[in-house]
Amino acid sequence: MGQQVFFIGKQALRTYIHFVSPKKENKEARRDSAHPDFWRKNRATIQASVIFVLAITLFFGVLISHILDRYLVYPYTALVAHTSSAILDLVGYDTTVRGTILKSVGTSLNIGTGCNGLEALIIFVSAILAFPAKLNSKLAGLLLGFIGIFIINQTRVIGLYLVSRYASQHLDLAHTYIGQTYVIISGVALWILWAERVFRDGKKTLTPAA
Repeated sequence: MGQQVFFIGKQALRTYIHFVSPKKENKEARRDSAHPDFWRKNRATIQASVIFVLAITLFFGVLISHILDRYLVYPYTALVAHTSSAILDLVGYDTTVRGTILKSVGTSLNIGTGCNGLEALIIFVSAILAFPAKLNSKLAGLLLGFIGIFIINQTRVIGLYLVSRYASQHLDLAHTYIGQTYVIISGVALWILWAERVFRDGKKTLTPAA
């Protein structure tokens, strides 16, 4: 998971710099890097990076502390399981849910913290908070992220169920590598779409750097 956090953080920072930071020639950029007020000129970028790191540290700290398991994590994971079960039933699979376990004859899939989409949502929310946009744009981004990542994660859970049912020998590969990578990359794509929309709306949408 650490590599995935680093990946989305790097992509978010690159996109932020592309949209917000002024374009400079290479020679000028090298001069600025040695200039005494380099940090002042890059304050907005540094501030965004710090906010992203602090937010993601706080949210993941709360998640791994398990203090919200009963009130947030477990109910949300159960919702993911029931939604997946309803979709699978619509296409002809007879599934049941017990807690966070999705079951059918010969197949059982436990949806844990790593499969409920909360980790991807935390990364997305942290990137939204770090980006210097107005409040209404951030709220729209948070709504986009919640709905988008929930839908994306449902496709992952359903995919894992099908792998478990028809090719269980590949479940570990599908869960650990393919599924996680798919959700993280999709989350990055959603964030970039939101950031591009904010940028297209004009510089007035962006909070000016102090």
